[in-house]
Amino acid sequence: MTGIEDFLTQLMLSVDGGFLAGLVDRRQRTVVSVVGREFVSPELEAAFLKATLEALERPRREDLLGAQGELNSTEVQIQDERMRYFARALSDGIRVLVLATERTANAGVSWSLLRATATRVEVELP
Repeated sequence: MTGIEDFLTQLMLSVDGGFLAGLVDRRQRTVVSVVGREFVSPELEAAFLKATLEALERPRREDLLGAQGELNSTEVQIQDERMRYFARALSDGIRVLVLATERTANAGVSWSLLRATATRVEVELP
């Protein structure tokens, strides 16, 4: 996973206000890889996974997910009072690249970098 972790680290550090970047497997409901500005404890990793899965299963779920649970929409942005979450499904519709930022982070820059990183991550995956 070193290549993917390098890409995630570069993504997170390239966004002013980047906090966490990770790759989530929606089918297995697991974190494939996650990096943070600070040490990512097991508790933080679990919270990241929970927030990602909940964000993808919010009220408009029927607009995002097909009958088999695959993502119909490739991108989702959600924000709460403190954070913004940018998520992009990879081509398999199962793995999702996620960037968590401070709410003040530039959304355009965040999306641009997330999309570029998604392409790089897909090359590294089996």
